[in-house]
Amino acid sequence: MDKIKNTNRHYYLAKAYFAAGIFGRAIDEFDKALKFSPEFANIHYDAARVYEKMELFGNAAKEYKIALDINPHYTDAKESLAKLLSGNRDKKLKIKKRFPVKKIIKILSAVFSLIIIFFTIYYFARPVPQSIAYFSIPSLHPSGITISGDEIWICDWFSSTVYKHKFDAVLSLIKSTKLSDIHPAGIASNKKELWLCDAFSKKIFQFDKNTLKVSGSFQSPGANPSAIFDSGKFLWSCDSQDDKIYRHKKDKNLTIDLTFSLSNPNTVGLFVKGKNIFIADADTSRVYRYLLDEKAKKISRLSEYEIPAFGTSATTARKISGLSMTNDYLFLTSEGTGEVYRIPFKMLKSK
Repeated sequence: MDKIKNTNRHYYLAKAYFAAGIFGRAIDEFDKALKFSPEFANIHYDAARVYEKMELFGNAAKEYKIALDINPHYTDAKESLAKLLSGNRDKKLKIKKRFPVKKIIKILSAVFSLIIIFFTIYYFARPVPQSIAYFSIPSLHPSGITISGDEIWICDWFSSTVYKHKFDAVLSLIKSTKLSDIHPAGIASNKKELWLCDAFSKKIFQFDKNTLKVSGSFQSPGANPSAIFDSGKFLWSCDSQDDKIYRHKKDKNLTIDLTFSLSNPNTVGLFVKGKNIFIADADTSRVYRYLLDEKAKKISRLSEYEIPAFGTSATTARKISGLSMTNDYLFLTSEGTGEVYRIPFKMLKSK
């Protein structure tokens, strides 16, 4: 039982890393899964797919062959291997040894330990502007944030968890709820409902806010839904792969009312206020303001804001992962830091 449990734990963790594009960590987890269950052909097959993404074609071919040795009738592995060998006919498919990520981290930690200590001391000793507030949260991989009355809701794509906080001085945690087979990339709310978008299943989910039970499931219009917002009359969603923003009617099919093209490469946050549409971009660590022209059915970029505590000017490297607002403040989440940041609008620098 422990063998299957450990295999599944590392296997599904590897698939999550793969879907997120973190290929090195995905291979590490597949290797751990194979230590418990080397006889599972599908694990070798999935590991081969990751190696192909990493352009380690020799490693990929090896894993496909192992999968076929275990199951000679594995059609997907047979076709993938044939395609790989055909596409690399003139190349030497050498097996490349990967240097484990954890070993790299340990070596770098040892080499740069004094530097890390110095910057840690500097970080905590530096004068932090009183107008920026930092809130610690239990979510290490927050992927969305929404404010609803006296509540703040945060979702975590990695742990498949939704957190409900009081909108108080410390964002006190009220409860956390584990989701089943949903990896939320964004979250939105109104008085009675929560909305989640999931890039893994390419779906938008509607939840009863009190019970947190799914009350609706809808196919996302794009290949990678990455942010969502409830403006009352409409539901809005963004897709970071298609670079689109969609306005949905709140009918039984979430019918698309309007579609706009975006110029942001990695949209992770969305907020709509009147005719103003705010977009948070993870790659640039900036927030962009667009103006909606409903008659012309188009949006145009008005402003680009540098965010204090984010980007190249920040003391600590942070990557925006979610966006929400009040009348006076911008609220942002950051991947891997376990913090929420409250930043006054007056501190934003327009480019």
